[in-house]
Amino acid sequence: MSSKDKNLLIVRAVTEQGLTHAQAAARYGTSRQWVHTLVLRYQTGGPPALEPRSRAPRTRPGTTSASLRARIITLRGELTAQGADAGPATIAWHLDQEHRRVPSTAT
Repeated sequence: MSSKDKNLLIVRAVTEQGLTHAQAAARYGTSRQWVHTLVLRYQTGGPPALEPRSRAPRTRPGTTSASLRARIITLRGELTAQGADAGPATIAWHLDQEHRRVPSTAT
């Protein structure tokens, strides 16, 4: 049984069979709060609202910008062409000299 089908089954147990949220939670092995959330979603959006939702973050504030990534790649190429060290610490030093945001050396 897919999670959407299970969610719909839980909601119907509450809305059609008259179970309380606590009774439905006990019957289907979930929390009372989750049953409450499902019922609210169903009331506002119908069956499509019971589709599983993404857990991925909506924003990623720590992501390295495209311009900074491009500069790092360019800098690595320039340093390699010169025969210089092109490691993360060296690249971080060069970015700092250019007054750019320096990402973690693990980046």
